[in-house]
Amino acid sequence: MGANDAKQNAKDDKRRAAFEKRAKGGKATPGGTVADWAGVDCEQLQRTIAAVCVSGDAIRLGYTRDGGAYAVALLHNGESHTDYVSPNDDIDVYLKGLEDDYRDE
Repeated sequence: MGANDAKQNAKDDKRRAAFEKRAKGGKATPGGTVADWAGVDCEQLQRTIAAVCVSGDAIRLGYTRDGGAYAVALLHNGESHTDYVSPNDDIDVYLKGLEDDYRDE
């Protein structure tokens, strides 16, 4: 096994560990809340995605590395900006605000 194989195996092991950690659920905040996209208002999420995409921008949804918060990346003209939303905050209110910002443009 060559050095490149060992490096690739180490990367694969790290990705697998991160995936397994995520599959077990994110890190709880001090209030005991975990970021979970499954609990988001689907219709609000759909309206937000539509508003962002109709404008020509793109949106990427995810979690922080430790799974402790939502990560919402907005891509505009090749530049990216990521907002981090605590699970203690109301993600649906954040998404509504984002939708409103894009609809007002």
